[in-house]
Parts: sequence; structure tokens; C-alpha cells
Amino acid sequence: MDILLNWFPPAFVKIPSPAMSVLKGYLNQFGYHADVCYWNLILRDMIHSLAEQGKDLEINEFESLMPFLAILLNASEDKEKLKRLYAYYQALHPQYFSIDKQKYYEESLNEYAEQILLSFNEKLIDMYSRKNYTLIGVCTKLLQLVPANIFAKISKTIAPNRPIVAGGISNKIEAVAMLHNFKEYDYAIWGEGEIPLHQLCRFLNNEISIEEIPNVAYRNDDGEILISKCNNRLFSNLNNTKPDFSDYFNCCKRYNIHDIKTMVPLESSRGCHWNKCKFCFLTEGYRNRAKENQSIIAEILDTIEKYGIYEFVFLDNDVIFNDFDKFEDLLDRLIQIKDKYEDFGIWNGEVVTKGLNADIIKRMTLAGFKSIQIGYEAVSDSLLRKICKKNTFSSNLMFVKWAKEYDLNLQGLNVITGLIGEEDSDIISSTRNLHYLRFFLKKEITKHDIIPLQIMKSSRYFKVLKERGDLNLWNDNLLYDLFPQNYIHDDNKYELMFFSSMISNPLWDNFRRVNDYYETTNFNYKLYYGGKETILYVELIDKKIVSKLEFDIKNEFHWKILKFCNKRVRSLDEIIQFLNISGNKEKQVLATNALADLNAEYILYSNAEYTENIAIINTDFIY
Repeated sequence: MDILLNWFPPAFVKIPSPAMSVLKGYLNQFGYHADVCYWNLILRDMIHSLAEQGKDLEINEFESLMPFLAILLNASEDKEKLKRLYAYYQALHPQYFSIDKQKYYEESLNEYAEQILLSFNEKLIDMYSRKNYTLIGVCTKLLQLVPANIFAKISKTIAPNRPIVAGGISNKIEAVAMLHNFKEYDYAIWGEGEIPLHQLCRFLNNEISIEEIPNVAYRNDDGEILISKCNNRLFSNLNNTKPDFSDYFNCCKRYNIHDIKTMVPLESSRGCHWNKCKFCFLTEGYRNRAKENQSIIAEILDTIEKYGIYEFVFLDNDVIFNDFDKFEDLLDRLIQIKDKYEDFGIWNGEVVTKGLNADIIKRMTLAGFKSIQIGYEAVSDSLLRKICKKNTFSSNLMFVKWAKEYDLNLQGLNVITGLIGEEDSDIISSTRNLHYLRFFLKKEITKHDIIPLQIMKSSRYFKVLKERGDLNLWNDNLLYDLFPQNYIHDDNKYELMFFSSMISNPLWDNFRRVNDYYETTNFNYKLYYGGKETILYVELIDKKIVSKLEFDIKNEFHWKILKFCNKRVRSLDEIIQFLNISGNKEKQVLATNALADLNAEYILYSNAEYTENIAIINTDFIY
């Protein structure tokens, strides 16, 4: 049996499809032959031409989708929304207005839309003539929904009897909504795809009934949408799911794409061990489990040997997965690879900062980590508690500080606005806390991405907003606003799209202005020996001294506390024990006062209870 799996823009061209590569490898184990068609690679030159962007850069996701939106709007003859689409394109490229006025934007988008339709048609006719595919699979996740739908409609025109299955779906409500809105799909799979897709292939091969397929919605002969009654909760063994990236590299070769700096995806776990963050809906449909370290290392070495690729990205929500011993062992193994292959590097991964320290961060860089994401989300402990993050502001500060020291790039320092339960005091506290980050923030290097809260029906906040009668305020989605009328039924929009609110507390405008100041102002500090028993601290803004402090390292607690809290977050109890003052209430008061003094100078951060304390400055580097 032959299966065709498809991967669309705006997915990154430099990363082989994680999902489709795993599905291809999994199906191959059972004797099926799956091909992965990389439409994001096939259409790459066209989209780069539209964006007038160098091929070494990724294109803005919204701009990548513009010609696909033009296809939808031209088909529906929605002239008003087409005008809006042209206006957005003009906003991205205002310099072309002077060439031939407004006509440029209309003609360009429509020209590229026609090229995409032609490419889909020609290549599908060619592929379908060469292979009798039993099943066509598409991914509707990560904004691939629109290209996937256009592809599916063309596929049904060319081969109406070839079934199409939609994947990348979180839950059965979303799966039913997908079939309800888009008639081109015969099946919709939700959750992890390996076992449902394998069983669907068996059904199409007349080996089992459709009721034996888990996690699938389908149409019966009367067109009625049904859900399989199979309650089988089996999940694939991650150690046996070996991705097959061959179609990605074959596509690059076939289309003479040699200028991509490919990064191969790694999956060390699925799900989320924490799974309590109130704003998150990204891990629904996944079972928590981790892959063994030897399997991860084997995949890396196999990729290096087979394709000569040395750069990788971890896909996990938390590479550590709450198992520090396993992570330390993984770092040991990665360091061995780095020692053998100088070009080896890991360009993305995500960690939960709670429980980490400077030594682990240093070892991550030795293991080849170049960039990391830390699940940041807020710059105040109160907001982090309200959204039930495991990270704290202290643990995030520690990581940001030492990431800079070890030249580890930080991605996705998101600050989410409009969180449920957000109060003025939270935003004011967040704004004040920016001063603790003054040595680390830098525009285009380490910067905050200030974004509104997004919700779907699957998010924990959805029910709260609905019960409060506030759901109508969460209606902002640029892509949805450019869809033709009834492209997605109004009663299904929260199943298939995420939305944010246009209403924002004005205090966030203050936060943005203050944040911009810190990202564009050069803060620095230096530590000097002032004598055998003295350390001098000098703080500078744009090379001008703004503050001086002197620490008595023998007779006062201040410097001792800074040193003790330098590389990891410490509690007040740990500090008291370190200072050897457990039985001395008077000295404990002095230690607490010293913490307050250091906080007042913003060179150490303590939470309100003093259960978490971290030095902002690096006490190891003294001139």
C-alpha cells in the first residue's frame, strides 16, 4: 500500500517535518510505503519571490499564506476582503507603491496564487499517474490549514475516490469540526498519529472494521459524521519510532535546493510532565513519556553518518522532563559527540528552569546547545503563580543571567498580556522587575516578545470566559478575519482557530515603553578588589557611572549572600545554614536585612517570602 503524506507552508523549510518523518518511519515498519511531499520546499522560491526576501531567511508566516488567501478569496469572489489582503501586502512592501501604484499588489498576489494552483495541479497529476496512492494525508496544524484545504480540494478534483485524512488535530471535537467545515476530508485523526494511521491503513486494506480504529472521525455512506467507538489507548513506543528524513533530502536534491542550513528535529519525549499551565493547549492528545538516551544518541549519530548533518533541534516541551539524572547522562553523551564532531550543535530546545543551576547551563553549552527556550511567559511571581507555571521569576532570572555568561541564545522570552485574573498590581510589579533584567536585555539579542493571551476551545480558560459571558471579547485573529464568509462556521471557529482579545490594560503600554528603554540602553557593572577585605561594585549606563557600593567581605553578610546565591536559587533557610547562624535570631534578622538591602539595589532578587533568592551580578568575575 502506498500513502502520500503532505507538508505545507508556512512550515520551516530548514527543518524536515517531525510528524511526517515519524509517520513514514512507523508505517515502513509494517510494510507500507509512505512518501512525504514537501510543498514548503517545492513552493519556496515562489514564496521568497513574493516576499522579496533572501533565501537564507525564513518568511513571515502571514506573508507566506497571502497567496493562499488570495486563492480562497478569488474563488469566493469576496472583493472587499481581497482589498484588505492587498492592503496588508502593501503594508509589508510600501516601496512598490511608487512603481505602478496599487496595481502592483493585486497583480503580484494573484500571479503567485495562480502559480500555486498550477503547481498543485501539475505535480498531483504527475504523482497520481506514477503511483496508485491508497490514502492521502495532510497536516492541518501550525497554520498549514489553508494550504492543506486548497490542496485537498484539488486532489479531490483530480482523484475524487482517493480518501484524504486530516491530522495534526488535538481532540475529537476539533476532528468533527474539521470534517463539518471541509468536505474534502474523509477522515480526521486526533492526538498522536502513528497507531490511528496504521489502523486506518489496515481498514482501507479490508483487514479490520472502522470501529477498530482509535481516535478517528469519519463520514458514513450517508455523509453523516461519526466517531469510532474504539477506546484503545495504546501509544507508540518512542524508542521504536525512528523518523525517516529521506524524502526531505531527496526533495532538496530534486529541486536543486543547496542553500538551506538544515536542522534535524529530535524528539526526546512527548507530552508535558507538568501539564498545569492554565494558558497552554499545545500538549492535548499526547501521553507523557520519554525516549531513552541511547535511542536519542543513536538517531543523532545515524543522521550525521547518513546525511552529513550536524545541527539539530529538540522538539520537547521540556528536554529535562523532570529527570535530572537522565538529563545529566544525556549531556555526558552529547559532550562525547561534540568532542568527536566539532560542527555538532543543538539550535533549539525547551527547559523548565526550576531546579537548574549555572553548572548545568555550562554543561549544556559544552554539549552543543546554542539556543534554548525556557517557558518564560511573565516577569512577576504573581502572574506566574496565577497561570500555574512551574518556573518562577527567580529561576528564570538565574537562567537568563547564566545564559548570557555562557553565550547561550535565548528564544521565545514571551510576556503574555491579558491573562485571566491579571490585576494592575501584577503589571506594575512586572514593570518594576524589568530593572532586575537590565544587564541582560538587548534588542535583537535577548528581548521580550510581548504577546496577547490566545485561547481555543481546548484551552483551560475557554470555559471560564464562556461562563463569564466574555467570549465575545476574544475575537481577534487576522487570518480568520481574511477568510471568505462561512469558510469556517461561526460555531466551529474556536475549535479550529485561536483568538485573542483586542482589549488590553493600558498599564501594558507603560510596560512596553519601560521595556524598550531597557532593551536599548547599555547597562553594565564591574567588581574590583578594594583591598584584602573589600569589594567595590560600580554600575554604569552607557559607560557612565551611576552607582557605587562597597562590600565588607569579612564583617558583613551582604557579599557572602551574593556569593552563595550566585549560581543557583537559594532559600532563606539555606542562607541561614550557610552563614552558620541557625541558633542566632539577632544575626538572622541581620541576614534578612542584608537581603532587603541587596534587593533595594537590584543586585539580588528575592521573592516576597525570601524562599527564593538569586544574585543578579556574577560574583566570580572580579577585576
